[in-house]
Amino acid sequence: MAWKTVTLLAIAIAIPFTTVNCSQPSTELTAQETTKPPSSQAEEPSNPLIRTLSSTSEATGVIATAQSGKLLASANRTKPEIRLWDVTAGQIKTTLAGHTGGVRSLFISPDGNILISAGEDKTIKLWNANTGQLIRTLTGHSQGVNTVAMSQDGTLLASGSQDKTIKLWNAKTGALIRTLTGHTDSVLSLAISPDRTTLASTSQDETLRIWNLGTGKLEQTYKDGGSPYPPGFITYTVSAVAISPDGKLVASASVDDVSKGHIEGNTIRIRNLQTGEVVRSIAAGSGDVVNAIAFAPDGETLIASVGEVKLWNLKTGELLRTLTTFSDAIALSDDGQILFSADNPYGQDSQIRVWDTSALTASSLNNAQLLGTIDSETTPARDDSLAISPKGQPVVTCGGSQVKAWNPWNRSSKHLLYSVSLDSFGCAIAISPDGKTLAVSSRTQEASDVVKLLDINTGRVKTTLSKHNDTITALAFSPDGNTLVSSGGGQIKVWNLPTGDLRYALTEGISWGDRYSVAVTPNGQTLYVGYQQQDLALYDLQTGKPQNTLPIQIGGKLHFTPDGKALVGQDMTGKVVLLNAQTGELLSTLLVDRVNALALSEDGKIATDTESGLIKLWDVSTGNLLHTFGGHSGPVDSLAFSENGKVLTSFGSEGMLKFWSIPEKG
Repeated sequence: MAWKTVTLLAIAIAIPFTTVNCSQPSTELTAQETTKPPSSQAEEPSNPLIRTLSSTSEATGVIATAQSGKLLASANRTKPEIRLWDVTAGQIKTTLAGHTGGVRSLFISPDGNILISAGEDKTIKLWNANTGQLIRTLTGHSQGVNTVAMSQDGTLLASGSQDKTIKLWNAKTGALIRTLTGHTDSVLSLAISPDRTTLASTSQDETLRIWNLGTGKLEQTYKDGGSPYPPGFITYTVSAVAISPDGKLVASASVDDVSKGHIEGNTIRIRNLQTGEVVRSIAAGSGDVVNAIAFAPDGETLIASVGEVKLWNLKTGELLRTLTTFSDAIALSDDGQILFSADNPYGQDSQIRVWDTSALTASSLNNAQLLGTIDSETTPARDDSLAISPKGQPVVTCGGSQVKAWNPWNRSSKHLLYSVSLDSFGCAIAISPDGKTLAVSSRTQEASDVVKLLDINTGRVKTTLSKHNDTITALAFSPDGNTLVSSGGGQIKVWNLPTGDLRYALTEGISWGDRYSVAVTPNGQTLYVGYQQQDLALYDLQTGKPQNTLPIQIGGKLHFTPDGKALVGQDMTGKVVLLNAQTGELLSTLLVDRVNALALSEDGKIATDTESGLIKLWDVSTGNLLHTFGGHSGPVDSLAFSENGKVLTSFGSEGMLKFWSIPEKG
């Protein structure tokens, strides 16, 4: 479910060996099947859950989100407090106090700056969503306020109350514009059309009503509940409403069967907003009222909270996914990539779960971006078991005791260029910036590691660099290709490649047996050395003289942004962080927990893996989730971008190499 339209380089079917034909790999890619039978489509990922926010003993009944899912507000319907969350950090930023009764509804303005809350105390409050400061309080309802909504331009605010009325407010000044009357019972839910002309409301009076916002005139009343009982005997509530992003459809949810004394059925009706024609009816299940519904930004998927969270394909009516979460509320990020559910299982603490929306449906992972698959017949050694030549090929893998070079764009079915056997199980690999030399680590008979420099086109060993005391875990070239850094066995060695001589070795403070990350700045002047238990250390690359330490601990591979101003890695908690390369200041955090694999493209995208085999693509400047790829049957151990950033290669624990076309931004 990619909400934004993307431009694909090509579309291919995932098969064990897919021959990808490419006369110019960086521009246009096509695929041809070989004689091997197609593999079955990857199963739907079992775990689209990104994160669970800290549990609380108080039930969370209302939530709202903004800023591409980075900001979240939550409240308990019976308590006056509101919590503002920093979702990427997984922490409560601040708690807002001001209501004197339970908070019944939350809404965050489209620009993410204003939080609107409505409560049992008959008031609507507007808060600065960034600072938590109260801006103003609106009064006028004679009973508790159940629901609030705001127009997309942020100028109009609507509120619905137990007093059976709807009030329209100037969101900028707080002035009351008009009061709408017509409902005969409590107003439960509101939605404003994108063009600000129409308001939809639902009520305990079993109706959906459509209003003209320009005149305040009631235009349509639909009796959705259809209770066979006398008024007040059993209420067939119309509980929730939403208007599609294009303003053409309105969805409303109603209780349709309580014949056995509890809810036996809910129906969601999708209507043409202008004509009222029901274009689709969806059976939403039993056991609980539908407390929230939402259209995905592309208008093709409907999401509802009905004790469980359910997703439907609106074109076919097919139920795509059911999440058994005991959900009392949902909120969808403005870009549609993140879904929040407020889950209150009986007898347990409340939790807010954060879901990757695009991973929730099989249709979203139809592998349209998958260009090809190669079975390497090996198992990745570690997270640096994959490298791509700047020329686009070969792609080099390290697994078991073999280094293999592949040409994925070969017109024939033969992808493997050569294989080099090593004396060790697993290795570190790196390719020189000019794409001519492959550096690999290899075990000697003395149980120590050396670095072998290979001709990348033939696999022939050109030279061998002197040994480390133990396993080499990381290799890094300087941008000019004249220097190679090797790390392992309590040593970090820096080599002059034109001569093959050791320039110097760093041993002070380097612990034997620990795995250190090494990276050279894009200007080739500074060597960064990282280890999770120590501050990040900076050295002059030419002399080895210590320059500075940054008070941050980074594990795994280090990646510089192309301008060298920022650094990407994993912190001590496993979160992927973007840091100021000069000061170590935290710039942003991705909404993803511990990862095995991480890659950074030249054009500012980050790729990360998940345990369920999904790959997530992020915008490095904003931290927003851009896309999710699915296809591996297990964890992804290594990721690498092509030099132009248009192709991503993944190396899965099952031994499969997969090649993905990267969607354009926007």
